[in-house]
Amino acid sequence: MSTSHRRILSAISLLGGSSAIGVGLSILRTKMVALVLGPAGIGLIGLMQSLVAAASALGGLGIANAAPRQAAAELAERGEDGLAEVRHGLVRATLLAALVAGVGLFLLRAPVARLIVGDPAVAPVVGAMGLAVALTIAGGSITAYLAGIGKVGSVALVNLASAVLTTIAAAVLVLTMGEDGIVPYLLSIPLGVLLAGLWVARPRGRKAPSAASQAGWTQARRLIALGTPLMVGTFVALGSHLALRTILQHRLGIEELGVFQAAFTLSTTYVGFMFQAIASDFYPRLSGVITDPERAGALIDEQTETTLLLAGPLIIGLIGFAPLVLHILYAERFAGGATTLQWQVLADILRIASWPLGYALLASARNRLYLGFEILAAAALAGSAFLLVSSMGIVAGGLAFVVSNGLYLVAVAVTQRAGGKLPWTTRTMALFFALLGLAGLVLALARVSAMAGYVAGLGIAALWGLGALRRLRGLLARKQAA
Repeated sequence: MSTSHRRILSAISLLGGSSAIGVGLSILRTKMVALVLGPAGIGLIGLMQSLVAAASALGGLGIANAAPRQAAAELAERGEDGLAEVRHGLVRATLLAALVAGVGLFLLRAPVARLIVGDPAVAPVVGAMGLAVALTIAGGSITAYLAGIGKVGSVALVNLASAVLTTIAAAVLVLTMGEDGIVPYLLSIPLGVLLAGLWVARPRGRKAPSAASQAGWTQARRLIALGTPLMVGTFVALGSHLALRTILQHRLGIEELGVFQAAFTLSTTYVGFMFQAIASDFYPRLSGVITDPERAGALIDEQTETTLLLAGPLIIGLIGFAPLVLHILYAERFAGGATTLQWQVLADILRIASWPLGYALLASARNRLYLGFEILAAAALAGSAFLLVSSMGIVAGGLAFVVSNGLYLVAVAVTQRAGGKLPWTTRTMALFFALLGLAGLVLALARVSAMAGYVAGLGIAALWGLGALRRLRGLLARKQAA
């Protein structure tokens, strides 16, 4: 097994270990919220979380996206002194962005409530999300800094600690306060990440020199300048998610939005740690070798292959067992979101394949191209949902992700091909199409009958898992023999 494969597996296993516990806690948390608040409560929570994510992306000025690259570059070039300057600059830029974004959303609470919910009475809830935005920006910057200096284990620890804190908050707030606990619960999520990040990243050892503090504002300006183009792309993506939920809420109502949100949460949670590994570990490493096309191409291929191998059983199994999973993890009222969940999970295969290619554009500073593709994907997501929702209901949300992720994958793959060659080996390409075909087969069988989906999902997921284990063991054996 190559050193790169080992590094990828190490990052995924570290984040996956904490994520496994986090997913378990998330299941418990979600079950409590679903039983107490029902689809309407889940829908409102999902809509507010999407608002916070989009507002944080816009108000955060891309600082969290720029921090890993800047920290990694300064650490490589100037060592601890350069890293100390980045740390001081990150604190200044983050505090400024968090304050402006939080206050801005609070002041705009009334028009925002009318726009996304259609009800001015929700304005106080939207106003409280201003604080959630400020906390999200602060917590995200800390996690990004840890990722930039290669502390994947620390990122995993932040994830685990914040999951524990949030679960405790859900138990106390939602179970005891009901609907009145929604706002405190939403605030507890970014607060948990911030507290965990401050604890994990607390200063140790020698104090940074005063020169680092003096250079802090210079680094802050660099972070903002580097992050602003990235911010636009992130905001476009998360803004399209908010637009999708707004469309569903206006056309179908808050309860149907809640069923969609249940499916969306599952589709993003089960492989979320793999995407976090791409952002936290793969992106900084790719930035370090992007000037060497051969090494960069090999890294992209290895990341894609490893993620497809490991995600395959989860994807196929969840497609097959979608109705049962929604019933168990939420409640019987949410089982109607099974088809939506299945399409969203199928779309994750396209996302797994496209993310490393998209990050290659960022690492090579092709920001305008990256932004263009993000706008294309966002327009496809919101546009297809708008066109399909009248005839397909919440299933339109799942199909919209397939259309959006598919267009994005084609765009980045064609761009890579035009620049030389697609950095996938024949094996990785075959692996991608095999997983896409098998997932489509299980989905088709599940639409025929739930039992057919269960049997096919279980059998094919087991076979894929055995094949993935054999492949990874083979790579390890060859490395040890060498």
